[in-house]
Amino acid sequence: MKQSLRLGRVAGVPVGVHWSVLVIGLLIGASLGGVVLPAAVPGLPTAWYVLTAAATVVLFLGSLLAHELAHALVAQRRGLPVKSITLWLFGGMAELEGEAKTPRNELETAAAGPLTSLAVAVGSFLVAVLLPGPDLLVAALTWLALMNLVLAVFNMLPGAPLDGGRVLHAVLWWRTGS
Repeated sequence: MKQSLRLGRVAGVPVGVHWSVLVIGLLIGASLGGVVLPAAVPGLPTAWYVLTAAATVVLFLGSLLAHELAHALVAQRRGLPVKSITLWLFGGMAELEGEAKTPRNELETAAAGPLTSLAVAVGSFLVAVLLPGPDLLVAALTWLALMNLVLAVFNMLPGAPLDGGRVLHAVLWWRTGS
């Protein structure tokens, strides 16, 4: 996936976004600001919904980046070079150079992203539950927790190119030696 805008480097890995992130960001923002947040916390000024939705979209895109960074950092730690990370319409992609050398390396690299999404979900939910208010912030954090939980579960479906497909590949490789 070709990056439309390079954001910089993290741990030596070029990080960027494809133009389609703008589309998905606007769609998520419109849904959050126009439907989800007003339904969860009615009666507030429209500007509050719009600003909260914008901030939540940025946090969500940040959580997608954290998911991909987890793959990249584990891959690097296991000796597998990472070419780039690109966020795009359907999430993100850490582009690795080559294949894992062992089933364990494959499993750890593949599982790192969903585990990170699960950690973000749990963290967001805990902050939402423990935060005494305001209700709009609690609603936004609850949405962020739910979306990261969905991301973690969806990514573990056992099919290519999802992370679950790579986990299944690693398990079969380990069990069969091939």
